[in-house]
Amino acid sequence: MSNESPISLYIAIVFVVVFIWLLVKYWYIVLTVAVLAVLTILAYFWIKRRNKNSDTEVSEHSEYIEPETIVKPKHDPEYYERLGADFEDYVENMFDISTFQQTHKTPRKDENGNLDHDCIYPDLRFYEKNTQTAFWVECKWRRGFEEKSKLRWCEKYQLERYKRIRKETGTKTYIMVGVGGKPSNPWKIYCFNLDELRYIELYYGFCKDHEVSNRCFVSMDDIEKYSVVSA
Repeated sequence: MSNESPISLYIAIVFVVVFIWLLVKYWYIVLTVAVLAVLTILAYFWIKRRNKNSDTEVSEHSEYIEPETIVKPKHDPEYYERLGADFEDYVENMFDISTFQQTHKTPRKDENGNLDHDCIYPDLRFYEKNTQTAFWVECKWRRGFEEKSKLRWCEKYQLERYKRIRKETGTKTYIMVGVGGKPSNPWKIYCFNLDELRYIELYYGFCKDHEVSNRCFVSMDDIEKYSVVSA
C-alpha cells in the first residue's frame, strides 16, 4: 500500500469531521440554504406546469379553419372580407326572426367596389319587437387565442369609432367574437357589451365568462346574460 493512500484517507476523514462540525455549529444556515433550495425547485416546477397548462388552454381554443388558410397571403383584403361576411351571416341567424327584426346590415363596399359611407357603423342593427329596443351588433372572428391566452379583437381606431357611433346614435352596441372552427360555425362565441370594453385585447380568463352557450337569441335577456357578467 503506497504512502499516498493513508494521506488521502486522513484528508477525507478530516474533511468529513470538519463538515459535520460546521453542520452542527451552523445548522441554521445549512437549514436555511436547504429550505431555499427546495422552494426554488418547487417554484421552478410550478411555473413550468402553469405555462404548460396555459399552452394547453390556448390550444383548446385555437382551432384553425381549413389548412389552406395558413398559407394564404396575410394581406389579402378580399379573403378576409369573405371570412368576416361568413361570420356575420352566422351571427345574423342567431337572432329569432319572430322576436327580432333586422333593420340594417352595413355594406362593405358600394356597387363600384369602393368603401361605403355606412361602413363606419357596426355590422348589424336589430330591433326587438316586444320592447321596441334597437341595438347594434359588431361581428369579429379570429382563428384562436394568441400567446399568453390573449385575443386582439379589433384595432384602436376601430374601438374609438365604435365608441363614437355608440355615443352619437345612443344605441347600445354588442360585440360578438367568434373563435376557432370556421366563420360559418365557430368553435366558441363570446358576447360583450361595448360599454364594458376599454381595450383592444381580451384575455381568455375574461372571455370565458362571456361564452355564448345557447346560440339562439329569443329575447334581449338572452343577450344581456352573456354580455354583462355580474361580479
